[in-house]
Amino acid sequence: MKYLVLLFLCISNFVFAQQEKTLNHKVIKGENIFQIAKTYNITPSDIYKINPGTENGIQENQILIIPNKAIILYDSKNTHQVQPKETLFGIARLYNVSVQDLDNSNTEALKDGLQIGENIVIPNKKKTLNGQARIINAETIFHIVASKETKYSISKKYGISIEQLETQNPEIINGLIEGNKLAINTKKIKPNNDNEELMIALAEKQAAIEKNKAKTTEIEDLQDKLTVQKQMNQKVLKVNSLKVNLNEIDETKGGSAKKLKLVLEANKNIQEILISKLDSLVVTMSDNLETLKNKDINDLEESKNLEKDSYKNISETNGMIIELKKDLADNRKIYTGLMTKVQRITLAENHEYKKKINENQKIKNNTSEDAELLEVIKNIQTKQEANEKRNKQLFTKIDSLGVQKNIELKRRISKATFYSSEARDYDDKLAQVKLKRYQNKAVETNKKLLDNSENKPTAEQIKKALKDHNYSLGKAVKIEILRNLKDIENGYYIIADTFSEAEPRDLLTRKLTDSGEINTGFFYNVNIFSYYVFTKKLKNANEALFEYNLKKENPLYKNMFIVQIEKE
Repeated sequence: MKYLVLLFLCISNFVFAQQEKTLNHKVIKGENIFQIAKTYNITPSDIYKINPGTENGIQENQILIIPNKAIILYDSKNTHQVQPKETLFGIARLYNVSVQDLDNSNTEALKDGLQIGENIVIPNKKKTLNGQARIINAETIFHIVASKETKYSISKKYGISIEQLETQNPEIINGLIEGNKLAINTKKIKPNNDNEELMIALAEKQAAIEKNKAKTTEIEDLQDKLTVQKQMNQKVLKVNSLKVNLNEIDETKGGSAKKLKLVLEANKNIQEILISKLDSLVVTMSDNLETLKNKDINDLEESKNLEKDSYKNISETNGMIIELKKDLADNRKIYTGLMTKVQRITLAENHEYKKKINENQKIKNNTSEDAELLEVIKNIQTKQEANEKRNKQLFTKIDSLGVQKNIELKRRISKATFYSSEARDYDDKLAQVKLKRYQNKAVETNKKLLDNSENKPTAEQIKKALKDHNYSLGKAVKIEILRNLKDIENGYYIIADTFSEAEPRDLLTRKLTDSGEINTGFFYNVNIFSYYVFTKKLKNANEALFEYNLKKENPLYKNMFIVQIEKE
């Protein structure tokens, strides 16, 4: 009897412990394992594991134990059996890993694609949530966005900043969606390994991309709003029987203060949109300047790309500023004309009112209505003054940001050019030392190379050869003049070819050395960012022309020309 009681207690404790992490499901007619698993957002294998025998089928009214957890974390030894219609993306989302992790862990198994019934390894890398880049570790908790929740309310609930919430969940930068599953860490996230450090970097990069999209969308949205607002304002005027074009106010036509009040309000709406757009431009320019200050520029190529992109951006920004200034000036012109007209009509109506009093005519009591109208117009005037002050501040800020960006851009480009030049000089000097060693070895191997280089024709022989062969009748010789190149001696150089990269340059210098040109060298033309490979440096044009014509049939010199170096 004691054994039975003990056994019952053990079973009861087991069931109680199990019930904390599970729930029961009663099978209804027509249900199968796959449908049940889908209902609880788990896999069939999860059900098979704690319900032995269900692999062979289930019966109506059968009670199944279901794992009671929305997210199931597996260690690196766990596997998943592929079910019909499952995809890699779906499996990755289910186990909270990336598709790339699945692919890397199952290279052999997945070479022919997913196969139904196949067991694939689930890696212990929690990197994604719903297919999005996330920062997730052992301390991460998950939150499902409820109706009417905001980023502020969620961040306040967990005691974190909105910025941290957005960094950990980049897709919410442009707005929350009910049902979104968010990853949240209540403490500052510190990477414990390379994988977590990589995920933080990826999430931060994605957040930056989303913020940039949001800014672009905001500016485009403001542009669209401005267009729509102008159309709506015209409709307001039409509905109120006012045939007025906001861009063509006719001061000569009559009207009433009430009707012009509608026009003023419509004009005010347009101005508010323009100011919002101007404000957004200031924010964008401030962010761009900050990005530029923090941008690492490692070489001259990056510097040139930055310069190209930045000046393109500056050009577009200047175009937008000009457009905004024009729109605001037009808006101001319309407002001034309207207010002049309102004042004139108000004065005329007031004069007519006094005239009727003097004539003892019966007048309707509209004092309160007139007072209300005057109050509205006064408020519009106050708002206009505030807007104009704000406009001035924003344009001053834009001018300041533009100047700062140009200064920072020039500073960064200058710095990049300096460091790139220093690095290139070092590499070039090293390459020249290696070339000299290569040439010395070539001479040691073949002494005739040195003898050939020393056998030079005299000036008289060169003149006679040029005269006898009449080289001037042949193909025109390209002669390029370069001035003030650093560390390059004056003279005439036979240039075999030019290169933008070091590797093909070094390949040609070795080929020329092997062909007997043991004085082959190169220099860098900073004007066109190219290396010039030369075989000889000569004193005058006659020597250069003579050498040119000796080599012009050689395939190694198919791109040959002459360079004259001068120092002023």
